[in-house]
Amino acid sequence: DFSSAALVVALENAQFHQANIAFFQASWLDCVAANSLDILVSNPPYIEENDAHLVDLRFEPISALVAKNQGLADIITISTQAWRILKPGARLYIEHGFQQGQAVRDIFKQQGFVNIITQKDGFGNTLGTLSIVGPYQSLTVTASGTVLINPLIIAKNNSNCPPELFLRQT
Repeated sequence: DFSSAALVVALENAQFHQANIAFFQASWLDCVAANSLDILVSNPPYIEENDAHLVDLRFEPISALVAKNQGLADIITISTQAWRILKPGARLYIEHGFQQGQAVRDIFKQQGFVNIITQKDGFGNTLGTLSIVGPYQSLTVTASGTVLINPLIIAKNNSNCPPELFLRQT
């Protein structure tokens, strides 16, 4: 996360839930090693700067909610940087506003993602868009010979950022 205060809360939550997660402070994917992830899930700021709903969201920091370019600036940044850090066949899932589905699909398509799907909740509202990096699947053969397609692997300690940026290393 970019916010050190948010990272402190995340670290406390992870410790409470005994989750083994590495946290670091950076701007989006700057500190993630190239070709290191099988999946990237993000809930970036996606609300437009003048959205009327912001008055109801007064307990959240504005930087966690609002993005420039009709709420799409951070989604564009993440989808652009994702190519560097995602393995072939990896998945990218980004939460976005209920009226941004087509715009996010267009962004993903422009970036070269394939199999782009916008998901909806039980009420028919858009939740987020899922895509795959390139047409290839990543395969892993375990020691027992089991073949895994697109296993969920979040690489540990493979960051390009200096160790002092980590709040906790795994």
